[in-house]
Amino acid sequence: MFQYKDLMNRLSHIIVAFLMVLLTTNTYAQKSHDTINSEKMKIEIWSDIMCPFCYIGKRHLEAALEDFPGKENIEIVWKSFQLNPNLPEKADSNQTSYEYIAQSKGISLEQSKSMHEGAVNMAKNAGLNFDFDKALITNSMKAHRILQMAKSKGLGDEMKETFLNAYFVEGKDLSNNQVLISLGKEIGLTEDA
Repeated sequence: MFQYKDLMNRLSHIIVAFLMVLLTTNTYAQKSHDTINSEKMKIEIWSDIMCPFCYIGKRHLEAALEDFPGKENIEIVWKSFQLNPNLPEKADSNQTSYEYIAQSKGISLEQSKSMHEGAVNMAKNAGLNFDFDKALITNSMKAHRILQMAKSKGLGDEMKETFLNAYFVEGKDLSNNQVLISLGKEIGLTEDA
């Protein structure tokens, strides 16, 4: 049975991760101006392409960095993490994200819809328009492989943003090879790559 405590525990891990980033950022900001200009700070973020709180957190981090002195010396590195590596490799268009969460967490469909509504509201506050009615539940491994390849070509942030938007806003099937190729080409990858 789903417990409120489980959700809060997961959220606390996300909050702690962002606090660590903010503490690191604050320490970095207090260095001398010359040091800021000569050093690069790397922020490594472990997240899934299908994690709503990761997309919301990405927007908050971007907003925080807007006014950060030395922001040009900050490198965001996206690490791949699957929330559920056991999801099927092919999207199931017969199961909604509401039904999937209800089933996997052992909660009612109404509770699942309420949880999704909360995420939609959090997203709106971050300037995002989630549409869980379109979201297709599928394994994210293929997309992560492409993200890591894009990262090797200096396009990691662009690919991460494109995948997050494709999943949460546009409801694209991230298990479909042609969809993945098309999204990669949008950011400048070649079809061969």
